[in-house]
Amino acid sequence: MMLNLSPILSIAFYIGLVTILCVSFTFTYMIEGFPNFAQTSYTLIGSTASYYFARYWFVPRYGGWVLSLIFGGLVGVFYYLVIVKPIKRHSKNQEITLTLTFLVISTVIPYLMHIFNWWAFYESTFSTQGEMLLYQDFYVGTIPGVFLMGVGAAVLIILGLNYFIRHTKLGISLRATSENEELSSVLGINVERVHVIAWFISGGLSTLVGSIGLYDYEGLIISVMSGSILGGLTSIPGAIIGGIFIAFGESILKEIVYIVFGVNMDMWQGILPIIFLVTILFLLPERLFGELQQRKNPDVTY
Repeated sequence: MMLNLSPILSIAFYIGLVTILCVSFTFTYMIEGFPNFAQTSYTLIGSTASYYFARYWFVPRYGGWVLSLIFGGLVGVFYYLVIVKPIKRHSKNQEITLTLTFLVISTVIPYLMHIFNWWAFYESTFSTQGEMLLYQDFYVGTIPGVFLMGVGAAVLIILGLNYFIRHTKLGISLRATSENEELSSVLGINVERVHVIAWFISGGLSTLVGSIGLYDYEGLIISVMSGSILGGLTSIPGAIIGGIFIAFGESILKEIVYIVFGVNMDMWQGILPIIFLVTILFLLPERLFGELQQRKNPDVTY
């Protein structure tokens, strides 16, 4: 992240975007039952798409966020139709196969984005990295607009998704499908549509985070998984709470280490979510085990 903000504003910015990624990760897991390790690498797609829309289509910065969200959602739907659906239809070890497949995708996406970056720089001499964060931005005093718009978008998305999953017909259908797909189909729910919508939301949210400015994806997957695990893996409200807790804990711990020991944790920040993840698995093994088993045996109550 390359915003020059005060520590408090930086923490708020980071919490909002990581929480969106936790929700995005949870959407995929609750419907498909496997961890999408490529989730955070979608942020590179978002930042690159924003660059393309701004430089080649002359789309205003914040209008590009909307286009990036739509584009990322379509990428998510593409993954479902071309990769996930065929594997689930033909593979015996679906969860393992899908997990490994998206682990490979997570390594391929950065290379594809680097190829695009090279082409863009060759064609226009503009870099797609770094400068886009403050490109076409405004300021309120000394605060860049991207902070205000980013945090505002995060709050609206979090509140909107919480309402969507709890109080709308489609959201209730999504929850029902995640708990028992066969029964949901018998009851008349269009489960295919639910899968497509879940992948659209998941892909769109992750690319939006990249457009807003959190495109330094390395190490983020551990933070995102930690927040989702803390939230129960199959709960959107839980993912929101888990994401806020993990992002806040990481940021505060980094500041404490700097104040007490004078050590800048930016170079070793990737170790913080690992510590949180190990701690969560140590403190909440029964809860995590219960959630995983509940998916395999929906009639069993834990």
